[in-house]
Amino acid sequence: MSLTINMDKTKYMPFTCNACCLPSYNQLTIATRGHHYALESVAEIKYLGVYIDNHLKWEYHKNYTIKKLQGILYKFKYLKKHLPVQNLITLYYALVESHLRYGIVIWGSALRCHLKALETIQKRFLKIIFSRDFRYPSNLLYSEGKILDLRQLYFYCSVQKYKFTTKEPNLLFHYYNTRNRNLHHLPQVGKSLTQRSFAYLAPKMYNQLPESIKNLIHKSTFKIQIKNLLFNTSRQIINDLIESKILTVKL
Repeated sequence: MSLTINMDKTKYMPFTCNACCLPSYNQLTIATRGHHYALESVAEIKYLGVYIDNHLKWEYHKNYTIKKLQGILYKFKYLKKHLPVQNLITLYYALVESHLRYGIVIWGSALRCHLKALETIQKRFLKIIFSRDFRYPSNLLYSEGKILDLRQLYFYCSVQKYKFTTKEPNLLFHYYNTRNRNLHHLPQVGKSLTQRSFAYLAPKMYNQLPESIKNLIHKSTFKIQIKNLLFNTSRQIINDLIESKILTVKL
């Protein structure tokens, strides 16, 4: 049994940082087995539950996630009247954070301006759960509730994936026993867009971890220690690290 591509459902999407660099044609014709198929050009497409756009700004996926969460938000307002805080937190992890985590290692490094609306709706959930005023400071909201914001979630999921899926880490080579001997090598990048890729950011963030956490073997223990580290680190520091405003930081 062989797999065949359904050409009627197949689209193509050129990727570019600038709209002016997009090709002028909106169809691509390919020939296979004596047949010619015209593939439609699209600006976005859903793949495995994540909307990918041709500028990799993740606007479509952000709006898609917000729309799903808005429907859940109304239910939280009702449940708040009938359930204790601990039950609401459990529901938050199951119904809200599960959507925020999905595919976050791909889209979670987008510019903060593109994620602001998603952060806003996340904070609305937390203010309902903890009965906080709309002017309540964000830092206190996250720290008191022991909830990770979007940037922290990206850090949390990315370093996990990097540690437990990287079979042969590319370590920096030193002739001498220097303190940087265990740092993982970062790929050379030329564009700011590439600096927000998992391939670049994952080893960069992993390098900031204390050796005591890097040396952990069990995934469950590693996850607990990463969360504790994030709860004790400024949210702004994590954001600046991802935005490449700072290259290294002592966590």
